[in-house]
Amino acid sequence: MNLSISTSSSGTASSPEVAGSATRLRSKSRGVLVTMLLVCLMVVASVTLAREESSERTRRHWLVTEDGQRIPTRGEWKVDGGRILYTSETGVLAMIRLSSVDLEASEKASQPPPPPEASEPAPKPRPVLVLESKDVAQYEGAVAGSEELAASTRAATDSADDAPESSDAESADEAQTETDSASEDDASETSETAESARRARPSNLTVVSERDLGDFDKGVRLYGTLRNDGVANAFNIRLTVRLLDEVGELVQEGEATIASRQVAPGDSTNFRITFPQVSRYSSIEYDVRSN
Repeated sequence: MNLSISTSSSGTASSPEVAGSATRLRSKSRGVLVTMLLVCLMVVASVTLAREESSERTRRHWLVTEDGQRIPTRGEWKVDGGRILYTSETGVLAMIRLSSVDLEASEKASQPPPPPEASEPAPKPRPVLVLESKDVAQYEGAVAGSEELAASTRAATDSADDAPESSDAESADEAQTETDSASEDDASETSETAESARRARPSNLTVVSERDLGDFDKGVRLYGTLRNDGVANAFNIRLTVRLLDEVGELVQEGEATIASRQVAPGDSTNFRITFPQVSRYSSIEYDVRSN
């Protein structure tokens, strides 16, 4: 029992000693690290200073004589009484009379060159064609309208194809009536289109910019901008684009898709057109008409 108590007391007494030893060891480690860091900083500072001093000693200086002659020296020259001591570029110590040297000109010639001035950045080129978000929305609206029209046409065609055939006279009469009605509608629409084209006249709209994207594999794709330079609104705008060759002969023509069919005075709208079978042309001719 006594032996057991003695052993326990010894273990209890050694724990603070171990903790104290660990603390002293950590303190010594921190001291060593701080000392090494200070030594490294001093070495870096000494090397940097030595490089600057070496650069200054080896930098070329000049002695300018009274008759304008320039003598290069290795490092700085020094006035010593009535003479000037200097080291030549070959490393030879030499001297020259003070009275034959222009000290002011020598000091100016020995000054280091000024740092180069920062040049102003070149102005950015102006864009040829600027498309705003409203123009993109107009194009998307026109494309969506075309897709809806095509979808309705396909739906009508599919419905007519799926309808069962009827051999009785009543179905034939109804079909004939629908055909006559469609013919009348087509004739009316054709008449309205012809009347609109007849009323169309040369417009005050002008093409202010154009751009050939040039990335269409088999053809030409043009984007451009129309501006209303008149004093009245332009309605039902029609733009005919003609591609001409080197001698002015027509290569191909077509009607462009216009983002907005109505343009107020001073406003602009965009157009686009694709010639899928054209690979080469020389010039472009525009014919703009409106009501």
